[in-house]
Amino acid sequence: MKNPDTEGSATVASTDSFRAKPSKRWLYIGNYKDELELVAEEEMCDVLCVTEHWKDSEQLKDYRLCNYYLASYFCRSKVEHGDSAVFIKNGIEYIRCDDIVRLSVTNVLECSVAEFSVNKNRLIILSVYSLNNDIKYFFVILETILLRGHP
Repeated sequence: MKNPDTEGSATVASTDSFRAKPSKRWLYIGNYKDELELVAEEEMCDVLCVTEHWKDSEQLKDYRLCNYYLASYFCRSKVEHGDSAVFIKNGIEYIRCDDIVRLSVTNVLECSVAEFSVNKNRLIILSVYSLNNDIKYFFVILETILLRGHP
């Protein structure tokens, strides 16, 4: 059995008008919701990218982070663990990119995607989880995603 302190992670990032590099901290969302919310507040994060959240779609929809919307997610249907999600701060308008999320392949490339803008700059946030089981297939899917973009 894995250690719940090391399973899964969330990357927190602040756009901060593109003046600074995004900051990163790694937390397990299952047992550390309060800590995740605190780090997001301290870092003034606009976006939280989460991998290995270990939740099914219903559990994830019920997982409420203070001041954040669940903007996009991928949940495995049969295999446990893995997955990805993107949370965006309340008040930021975003577009779900479900057409790109549907390109996910379980255990190869599992992604969640959202689009929004900051200072008239269009941003597409891609949260990716991969087991690297088939690295060639991973890059085929990733290339498809990157070339596709979002209108």
